[in-house]
Amino acid sequence: MGGATTCGMRVYYLCSEDYARLTGGWVYNSRLAAELAKQVSGFSELSVPIAFPCIEDGARAKLARAFADFPDDAVLLSDHLHIADLEPLLRERRFGVVSIFHHSQAIEDQANGVSVDRGPEWRGLVVCDAVIVTSEATKGYLMRHYSMPSERVLVAIPGNDPAIRSTPDGTAVPRTLLSVGAVIPRKRYDYLIEVAQQLRARDWQWLIVGDLERHPDYVEALRNQIGDAGLGQVIRLTGAVPDADLARIWSTASLFVAASQYEGYGMAVAESLRHGVPVVTTSSGAVVTWAHEGVVFAPSEDASGFAAVIDALLAEPDQLAELADAAWTFGSALPDWQQTFRYMAARMEQVLMNPRFSQSA
Repeated sequence: MGGATTCGMRVYYLCSEDYARLTGGWVYNSRLAAELAKQVSGFSELSVPIAFPCIEDGARAKLARAFADFPDDAVLLSDHLHIADLEPLLRERRFGVVSIFHHSQAIEDQANGVSVDRGPEWRGLVVCDAVIVTSEATKGYLMRHYSMPSERVLVAIPGNDPAIRSTPDGTAVPRTLLSVGAVIPRKRYDYLIEVAQQLRARDWQWLIVGDLERHPDYVEALRNQIGDAGLGQVIRLTGAVPDADLARIWSTASLFVAASQYEGYGMAVAESLRHGVPVVTTSSGAVVTWAHEGVVFAPSEDASGFAAVIDALLAEPDQLAELADAAWTFGSALPDWQQTFRYMAARMEQVLMNPRFSQSA
């Protein structure tokens, strides 16, 4: 069960209709909103049609009018990207502001080859009374780079849905290697293609499941890389797939592979462990801080070394099966969504009522 209803708190959750569906951020934000709606009697949703790369002028004007009508005890909750975009409207606000911070946009910009500017992100954080993050690693990032007081950062690791254990046929070929996540530079699929080129094993297929629309130039370059490497028959970009299809893919996956430049938590890794699928990944970001079983960490800048890790597992079915058992046991102990957000409203209220962290915009 979720936490008890919190008295004297009115939460307005701002979301956008163009937030990429089924991404980790969208799932997390949606589940948080659903749990808070159970805990807070005065919960309302505000929605804008378009917020990426920024909220349009018409919607911005409507939000300004809505903010003016907020009662003093209201709390605006939204993704940190929206809060940063709306910072000029929030400088003189009378109500509380809480943002959901998944990972730094500066990291995303760096992966995309864009000049890094921490200014907008910093200004967005300045107007926040509290920030919800998905890992202790992300909390540490905010404290190091933006001097956020520890007491203002609330850690709530992502939850998990019940999952059926993967049951790949250990004798069947080809065995399925799986990567899940939007096809964007930060996920470093180009590095994984280099890894695939170095694999000595040949009895595998590699499925890359994720949105192909967010960075078309990168997707095109990736397709060319796959073709030039002669791997078009064994590596497939599926795009986003329906839940039922993804469940079938999980059921036959032998190994989950990832190499993100950074993960604020690593929801796809958690999902893999929940299915009992062992993981090979790099130690970049937060995954290394919590994924302690069923995971093998591989080099982040050595494709042949990374490939050697995969080859060793594929060559030893007993070792792979043992790692799958560890993944299933560890994944089964990960929290569900209700556990993740239990008493979140009360935690938010405690920070907002502390006079040390009163509105300072």
